[in-house]
Amino acid sequence: MLFIQRRYLSNTIFALFFLSPILAFSQKIEINDIQNANTYTIEYDGIKAKSTVKGIKYSVSKSGGIFTLKKDNSTIAEGKLKSGKLKLKNNQKENYLYIKITDKKVKIKLLNEKSPWELKYKGDKIKIKGSLGDDYGKIKYYSDNHKTKLKDLQNKVVAESKDFNRLSTAMSGIVITSKSSIAGDIKVFTMLTLIALDK
Repeated sequence: MLFIQRRYLSNTIFALFFLSPILAFSQKIEINDIQNANTYTIEYDGIKAKSTVKGIKYSVSKSGGIFTLKKDNSTIAEGKLKSGKLKLKNNQKENYLYIKITDKKVKIKLLNEKSPWELKYKGDKIKIKGSLGDDYGKIKYYSDNHKTKLKDLQNKVVAESKDFNRLSTAMSGIVITSKSSIAGDIKVFTMLTLIALDK
């Protein structure tokens, strides 16, 4: 009887150990880009964040600190997270996306831009500052309706999601990339990378 109980306990621990990451992290997130009338559906399992946009498959996966960005299974950029800094370079070894994380800030720089965007945590919201140092707006989580919203300086809702259940920087990708020459790709990759970073 004791042997059976021990074996049952061992099997239970084994199942919880291997299945808990899937149960804990598997989620589907919808980000509504109200400004551009688009909805991004993102799946994240703790290792890979992925989304299909207009038939194109995008993914950001992480393994041993290495982040790999793929578009339709072709690698677009890759880089290693080290000391809170993630430098992603494309196949031409050019800077593609740079993200620096501290306790109070997240800095994001696209391609070969000189200055980064800054996302600063302040209480129950994240303040967004543009690459020229200008204020853009804020991201805030509303616990009453469980929505995360991105608003501009006029308090207009630019994007929202009801699937984070927390404060998240991810939807900042919608405004950070709006003037990029490859806005379609970099917008999705920025959001996926921030989700993969659990930010």
